[in-house]
Amino acid sequence: MSNEKAATYTMTGKTSQYIDPDGTYVKGGANVKITPTVNKGYILDKVTFRGQSDTAENSAVEANGVYTFSMPNEPCTVTIATTGKQIVVSKTTVDPSALLGKEYTAASPLYDMADLVISNDAREGEVTYEIDETNGLPEGLSLIDGKVVGTASKLYENGKNVIVHVTGRNGSKAQLSLNVIVSNEEKKQDNQDGRIVVDEDEKTICLNGTSVVIQAKDDTETEIYVDDNQDGQADGKTPLYTGDLSEYTITGVEDNAIRRSIRITMTGEM
Repeated sequence: MSNEKAATYTMTGKTSQYIDPDGTYVKGGANVKITPTVNKGYILDKVTFRGQSDTAENSAVEANGVYTFSMPNEPCTVTIATTGKQIVVSKTTVDPSALLGKEYTAASPLYDMADLVISNDAREGEVTYEIDETNGLPEGLSLIDGKVVGTASKLYENGKNVIVHVTGRNGSKAQLSLNVIVSNEEKKQDNQDGRIVVDEDEKTICLNGTSVVIQAKDDTETEIYVDDNQDGQADGKTPLYTGDLSEYTITGVEDNAIRRSIRITMTGEM
């Protein structure tokens, strides 16, 4: 009846308690009620039924989350159709900077996709990553098992735009953009785009798994800084966000299971 990764259901209206391995027996003309429960990462599209002689799907009637139809006088197939929610991919680390000629391995990769936060995704399944054919990695680097490894062989002092196509466990797709620098010396990028999500209409801020320092700028404004090394001190001089946060709700991560710890340090009066 449904993809168990996407939805489960309860059913009432059976006139027989005998359950066949291939289905359920219901008397013709009886009202059948289906109550779908959509799993995390999916949305319900529709509930339909189709008699053995029908040439098209019939829609069940919905009321308060319960879908009802009259059982035909013949075998009938019920379908619970779902769609994966649109995943949202967020960074928890700065874009990578490679040292020319240095080898990056699976044990010590240049960048690890596992550090990304993917919201709206399902609990079961596999996340896949694919490098764009046009906007690929710098020469000598490759993406293997979600990790950027290899030895960069060409300089990109200002960075090379790399696009990663991400497919969530629920089948929906999103793009991740990385600026990958290759230099003769160790560099750390200060580009923090995509680290947090600010919704000024809803007055919410999601940190997307980013450790931060939140400190008062003055009597009315507050600043949010990255704290990737989790030492309770701002990592740079440029805040992720500045504004009056007195009416905002701040969350560390939403709709996602994250494998890393998050530190939020608050200083000053707000």
